[in-house]
Amino acid sequence: LYRAAPKLKQPLIFLNRQTGDIYSGQYTIGFGENGLPDKLIIPQSAGGSGRDILDRLKIHVVAEVQGFSGPTQVRISENSIKMQGLKFKPGPVRIIRSIVFKLVVDLGPQLGEITLPDVYYFPIFFYPYSMAVQADSIDLSEIGTLNAKILSVRYSMDLNPNAAGMKFFNPNNAAVLVDGRPDSVNRALSPGLSYQMVTGNQGTVVSLLEVPDVGDQQKLYYCESTTGSTCDGTPDTGDGFSYGDAGFWITGTGIQGVLKFYSTIYMLPGNQPQSEAVKLFDRAQNPFIITTAGQASRVSVSEHPNISRSPDRFQVFPAYPNPFYPNRSGRQTALRYFLPKPAPVEIAIYDITGKSIRHLRFLGQSAGTHTISWNGRDETGRLLPSGVYFYRIHAGRKYITQKLLLVR
Repeated sequence: LYRAAPKLKQPLIFLNRQTGDIYSGQYTIGFGENGLPDKLIIPQSAGGSGRDILDRLKIHVVAEVQGFSGPTQVRISENSIKMQGLKFKPGPVRIIRSIVFKLVVDLGPQLGEITLPDVYYFPIFFYPYSMAVQADSIDLSEIGTLNAKILSVRYSMDLNPNAAGMKFFNPNNAAVLVDGRPDSVNRALSPGLSYQMVTGNQGTVVSLLEVPDVGDQQKLYYCESTTGSTCDGTPDTGDGFSYGDAGFWITGTGIQGVLKFYSTIYMLPGNQPQSEAVKLFDRAQNPFIITTAGQASRVSVSEHPNISRSPDRFQVFPAYPNPFYPNRSGRQTALRYFLPKPAPVEIAIYDITGKSIRHLRFLGQSAGTHTISWNGRDETGRLLPSGVYFYRIHAGRKYITQKLLLVR
């Protein structure tokens, strides 16, 4: 896309190659030794306080391992990440930052420390107002090769004391004060997409996160503490405090399945109403119109022995119709693509300047052919002017860009 479109006069997002920070006019993100974000600033010019409010992203896993003298509990956290490399793909409206890592697991004094053989990827996509975490899916059955059982998984974003005074919202909680003091919250949380928001004078952070459908129970993780304790019984891995530490918490007697860490985090001006998070949540669930049509006609087909009945690679088919005329009786154009295997999918539409005008993410789509219809409108519902547009469909680590002509 960016090779096909003219360069912007001024990029919308930047990489500081000296510090490693990524920043736009809306935020600055910094990173710790494990490669994960540990700094978040919403500047005063963007409606924030200009102070760092993030402790770090946290991933805590508790497993039970059979030792020589019986079972023992081991813990895996973001501190278990052993970086193998760091990759950047900068652009004027998007920066992809991906850490390549292995996991180092301490199995206790009897078994010692081991490095798991698999290599994982933790890409984060940075946009002018948001970042999207799309970490590799982890097949928990691999843990079984260590004669271990997964008992607990927690994925959360912990703030620091600079966030005191902000308020936390999600579908089941409203205006929970972030102050480092334990709170009684409604921990109900269902698998699938959910939202969380913290807002105050410091800025607003809205997280849309995918709750994996694994384990016996999924629930909200929300913790406040100034004593170094956590709400899942694991040792604190950050600054020793929990301020609005929020995410999901999965428990079970032997959690199986595929674990995904997918979330989109928006950085907005301070003191936003809960309705702003609801709007982003609704848009993520219903950003495009998806239609299918039945076929009643009977046809006869014959199979050629040298022709595959379906493609074996990711494909994006030409949009139809193209050109299309959206103001003629609500005409839409169909964007079709084929997935050879299940994958997260991201679809973005850009104008000729490279500005993103529509955006859609599916946190997991099945293998097969999918169709998305676009009505020629931007995120606000405004009908766009005639011109050349580009649509990019990103599946897994592959993406394909094609051109559209909109005529009014």
